[in-house]
Amino acid sequence: MHRARKLFAVGTILLATSILVACGSSEEKAKKEAEAKTAADWSALQQKKGELDAKRQEYRQLKEQMENAPAEAGDAPAGDLEAQATALKAEIDGMTDALGQQIADFINSQGIEVGGQLTEIQQQALHFNSDEALVNARDYIEKAGDWQRALDIYRGAKAFDPNYAPLDEAIAEAEQMRFMTEERFAQAKKKMSQKEVRAALGPVKTTNVRDFPDRNVTGWFYPKEDGGAAGIYFRERKKGEGDWEVYSLDFNAVKPPSAGGEADTSEGEAPVE
Repeated sequence: MHRARKLFAVGTILLATSILVACGSSEEKAKKEAEAKTAADWSALQQKKGELDAKRQEYRQLKEQMENAPAEAGDAPAGDLEAQATALKAEIDGMTDALGQQIADFINSQGIEVGGQLTEIQQQALHFNSDEALVNARDYIEKAGDWQRALDIYRGAKAFDPNYAPLDEAIAEAEQMRFMTEERFAQAKKKMSQKEVRAALGPVKTTNVRDFPDRNVTGWFYPKEDGGAAGIYFRERKKGEGDWEVYSLDFNAVKPPSAGGEADTSEGEAPVE
């Protein structure tokens, strides 16, 4: 009887050991499969980002070509370039949406915790997310002159990627550019074209552009930190040709809100955002 108990005990130990080995093998297999999937997903993500970045570079080059091209540009008339740019932009927009979803899916699959320890791949994935935020925000700046919206996008990305230098640089630029200063405003001069003013002062917010049809004048209003706005007034060099030049500048074009909180919108001025 004693011998039988002993053999049973040994058999129990062997069985328990077998179970532990099986569990360990199963866990190791699952771990390797997860690592392989992460590597494959990451490789696919890198490839898609590279393809999109290449398309964006192609689009920038095409836009430069359009800006420098005469009405009929040798091998490619201006109309053809415009059509190419429109088609390419539509392709880029679709790729951007797809990549954004792919980045989000990858980050979510990693179980990343804000402030937690990150692998090199996880950190790079967050940088990819920040890079897309930078592109999105720049679009708001270039198309709508909306520095505040860009700033909100930058800060949203920074909450997940707090130590990414390009985000810090973009935030600093947006904070500097969202309000006009006298020093920067002084760079604008009479006779400048709208393109030259944009280069000197930055894009104007589209909602802060006002037309004065009775005088054939267009005003660009740049918000100041005190709630007022500086104004640049353009008129056509030759009526009907759409070639505008600066004829008047006023750093105090729009007064700050009064004590009652209403902006001064007298003739020649416009409320700003």
